[in-house]
Amino acid sequence: MASEYHELERKFDVTPDLALSGLEELPEVRSVSPSQDIQLDMDYYDTSGRSLLAAGITLRRNRGDGNTGWTLEIPAGRHDRRQFTAVSTSTEIPAELVDQARAWIRDHDVALVANIRTHRTTCWLLGADDQVLARINDDSVIAGAEGPPGGILVGWREWEVELAEGSDRLLRATRRRMLDLGAIPARSATLSRALGERRAASGATAALSAATPAGPVLQSYLREQVQALLGCDHGVRNDQHDAVHRMRVASRRLRTALSTFGLLVDRSLTDPIREELQELATILGLARDAEVQQARFDHAIQAEPAELTMGPIQEWINQDLQTQYAHGHAEALRAVSSKRYFRLLDQLDALAAAPPFTEIAALPAGKVLTKPVRRAYEKLAADVSGARAAATEAERDELLHDARKLAKRLRYAAEAVAPAFGHPATKLAEAAGSVQEILGEHQDSVVARQVLTEMAARAYLEGQNTFSFGRLHAHEQIRAEQAERKFGAVWDKGSAEKLRRWLR
Repeated sequence: MASEYHELERKFDVTPDLALSGLEELPEVRSVSPSQDIQLDMDYYDTSGRSLLAAGITLRRNRGDGNTGWTLEIPAGRHDRRQFTAVSTSTEIPAELVDQARAWIRDHDVALVANIRTHRTTCWLLGADDQVLARINDDSVIAGAEGPPGGILVGWREWEVELAEGSDRLLRATRRRMLDLGAIPARSATLSRALGERRAASGATAALSAATPAGPVLQSYLREQVQALLGCDHGVRNDQHDAVHRMRVASRRLRTALSTFGLLVDRSLTDPIREELQELATILGLARDAEVQQARFDHAIQAEPAELTMGPIQEWINQDLQTQYAHGHAEALRAVSSKRYFRLLDQLDALAAAPPFTEIAALPAGKVLTKPVRRAYEKLAADVSGARAAATEAERDELLHDARKLAKRLRYAAEAVAPAFGHPATKLAEAAGSVQEILGEHQDSVVARQVLTEMAARAYLEGQNTFSFGRLHAHEQIRAEQAERKFGAVWDKGSAEKLRRWLR
């Protein structure tokens, strides 16, 4: 079993003769521990396409000074990293670490790409009661690359500060001290330097505005959602709470963006990706729908008076929906372990890196991106009008369900362009989200009543008391009616003309 913790660190390049001093003067620091020297010997692994390196991930086997085992580090922010360790003397990569990085390794082979040997001098910044605030490493590094082109041997010196129980204030002060002494922020990751490569700096995204070409605005959103989907992969594999839902949302956002802003991309290349995303979302929905319904029924049953809860309704519902969830999650596992899924991830990588833009994408965002958002609103408004004029409850339920999907489409469209259009787009996205939420409550009630009717019929045939099923069904009917009444006010607010003035 791999252990996990978060690592917050800064690295600096330094010259061989630079002395590290003044650490005892830093805020919160009461003393500095005596220095200790250790020798580290690390083998780094990656795919032939360097997919881990491209994602800022490192997978290494640690040797030297008793530190034997494997470590996987995955970025969790600009400086924060999630670190997974597995104690092992085997030369085989632990399966649990491969599983953590499966979204990037996929079905590719992983092999040794570099060996890095480090002479490390370490001291600790101590606070009150000898509390360890931070660790300071002074590293002299010799690195060699494996495989073609081979023969690369490089050396350098670096300082590293790794925060433990100290504050961000201490981290900032330590950084300032090292810069004042003559250190400079590390120019590239350790493995990149060992391989003789340079990774692009992970600085702030270029400012976007209505004057920006439309392409970069859409590309920024696509990159964000691809990263969100990849970030959910491990959670889905390990059945973590809400992971299936978050991956499904990311797939829907990607699919919606490629559809709503379809004039900006070559549809012959992106439509197949949309179809694959649709298939993935459908499979994920099997588990997600059961998860939503179980949470809904659990809450409803807990609210029921004990004297009116008749028969083993809780056990019946739990068994039924847990079985559905288990089946759905098994299908999701099969999907994310398939070559089809891995090829989809390859396509998404390429899409995020270089979308197949049309000439329209070079035009200013203000001239190109507002029309698709306005069209998304107009489709929603037309559907809402149709629902209000529906002749039957069944027809109204269907149209309100369609309106919910269109509200979600509008919300995602406004979110996608918000970095360029700012507050007005954000407000429209929030309004569309409110419409989506109230219609979601209505649709969840429609589905819940269908599920309860089917369960009650089976329970009756097995001789169970179905009284409580009827009560829950009645409550769901009331919830649907309440949602419909609230919808009028939500829609009036969300459809206000002032929210769309920026779309003219």
